[in-house]
This record gives sequence, C-alpha cells and structure tokens, in this order.
Amino acid sequence: MKDKYEDFQDVPAGYPIEYNHFLYYLETGREVEFLYDNQIYFISNQGEGRTLWHDGKQISKFFKDNQIFINEVKIDDLSLREIFSDTSLHKIETVF
Repeated sequence: MKDKYEDFQDVPAGYPIEYNHFLYYLETGREVEFLYDNQIYFISNQGEGRTLWHDGKQISKFFKDNQIFINEVKIDDLSLREIFSDTSLHKIETVF
C-alpha cells in the first residue's frame, strides 16, 4: 500500500510548498523556518507542543494538536492554514 506522503521530498530553500507537504512536515515532527511578508518565522516542535517564533520571540502558545495549531495561529489575521494553502504567500527557508 502506498504511503500518502511517499512522494514528498525535502524542498530547497527559497521555494513554496503545497499545503499537504506542510502537513507532512508537521505530522512527522519536523520544524519549519519560512518566509512570510519578507519576515522569517519558525515553527518549533518541543515537548510542550508546537509554537510559532518570530525575531527570537515566541508569538503563540503551545499546541499539541497540529490541526488546531495551523487553524488557530495567525500572522496578520491569516491562519497558518491559509498561508500554507497559498503558495504565493510563503517560501521555505529551512526544514529541520
């Protein structure tokens, strides 16, 4: 049986990714640094859960559930779900 994420490869820096690829990174425990509106943001994955960072400051609370995290955490009134659903809005910097 084919894994639903089997075709995903790591993305070179400076390119956007599709929403399902973003979900794959979150579901497999990866951390993602991305560019949005010419600013770098970082999604960490720690014991407390996931949180969003900007300029070295934590800007969201911790979430254990990835779906709640991407729906509730917002940048400029756009949820992470909305940002990563539109490939014109983001670019990947690094995936850890």
